Amino acid sequence: MKKLFFALFLAFMLVPNISLAQEQEKKQAVYFYATWCSHCQQVDAFFKKNGFYDKYDIRKFNFDERENKVLLKKILDSKLNANAGIPALIIDEEVLMGDEPIIKDFENKIEASKGTALQYVEKFGTGKPDKIKEVPKPKKEESKESQEN
Repeated sequence: MKKLFFALFLAFMLVPNISLAQEQEKKQAVYFYATWCSHCQQVDAFFKKNGFYDKYDIRKFNFDERENKVLLKKILDSKLNANAGIPALIIDEEVLMGDEPIIKDFENKIEASKGTALQYVEKFGTGKPDKIKEVPKPKKEESKESQEN
């Protein structure tokens, strides 16, 4: 009985640590966007459609926030590219700009990444990232209805 109790105790203690480790191992990307930007909307739809917001740690920085505009300009200046445009996505130390390059190269680049995008961006400042919210996932019935409409 003691062995069973001990085994259950160990299993109970390990489960949260395993899920935390999986969360920490997510590949990172930093995404500069604006809600009014049609190219950003295409990238956002691509990320949602493919479940990339769940699969990867994609930190969103709204370009309309002054701090984020300054942050992106500093990053682009360091790359000898003073044109601060959106959408812009940073994976490790590489910057992808524009919806087509992001959509075309995102999955290969992030899978090959070291997961250092946040550390790279923090060299230039903190900016003002969007608050990370837990968005409830739609129930299966709701998602079928929304696909039909």
